[in-house]
Amino acid sequence: MIAAGPRFAIPSIPGLDEAGLWTAYDVIQLVKLPKSMVVIGGGAVGCDLGKALARVRVKVTLVEAADRPLRAEQPEASEAVTTAIGAAGIDMYTGAAVQRRDVG
Repeated sequence: MIAAGPRFAIPSIPGLDEAGLWTAYDVIQLVKLPKSMVVIGGGAVGCDLGKALARVRVKVTLVEAADRPLRAEQPEASEAVTTAIGAAGIDMYTGAAVQRRDVG
């Protein structure tokens, strides 16, 4: 899932289309939930959807390119969200670049 903000800018990651890309709009319309999901983007949308999915037992991994989630907000907000994300059982990687990985 891409959660890059209110306007979805799809990052240029080779293989992303083939992986089954969903935006936040796609996720909120799901009828059947996946067992796991990687959320690319640690802004408000990514953090909110990640927490919501974790509450319904989806295994969530959140990947953020910046050194902290909610990078546009005050550091205290990032700390609070980081604590809540950890308490929800979400794996979060900050300062991380997403790239193609062929499995096989």
